[in-house]
Amino acid sequence: MLPATLTAPKALVPVMGVPLLEMALGRLAAVGLPQLFVNACCHAEQVSAAAREIGERLGVPVVVSRESALLGTGGGLRHALRHEAEVRQVLVTNADVVLDVDLRAVLAAFVEWDADALLVLVPRRGPLTVGCGADGLISDFRMAPGTGEFTFSGVHLFKADLLHYLPATPCCSIVEAYEQALLAGRRVLGMSSGDAYWSDLGTTER
Repeated sequence: MLPATLTAPKALVPVMGVPLLEMALGRLAAVGLPQLFVNACCHAEQVSAAAREIGERLGVPVVVSRESALLGTGGGLRHALRHEAEVRQVLVTNADVVLDVDLRAVLAAFVEWDADALLVLVPRRGPLTVGCGADGLISDFRMAPGTGEFTFSGVHLFKADLLHYLPATPCCSIVEAYEQALLAGRRVLGMSSGDAYWSDLGTTER
């Protein structure tokens, strides 16, 4: 997203006049989540100020978790929730990912399918490194590019205790937790986004 991100974070880059962060928080708030969390590292001051202002307008409290160094998709979640013992489920989206999927349907499927984690998967687009069995269980996250059925969209819902499956290293991927959870017999499921619009704006080839 250069050169826009030389002076501003990706999360505040506008798309059709609306900052990506505002789009993401608005969609999460619309499904009735009682509290929102935002991870901030680069340009943290700008992200923090914007997140709080957006939260006030949406009428939803926003907690900003600052990272002194990038902690990855897993380490960042663990850091943000380290003092939130009462949180049981977590719905995640990335500010630079635009996915036109019904989040209420994701929440409903999570309960109906008795999932420990539910990942929204994009068919036929992106790197296609994810495999999913007929039973809905993720079978592989690390297939050779182009050989899998799906791409992980970055939108997922999981039970917070799955963070215990992360490695001890501060910077790590949430996929590492999901892989270990699957080995432990936990239900890490995939849900196809079908033909819904999806764009990873932080990766030009997507």
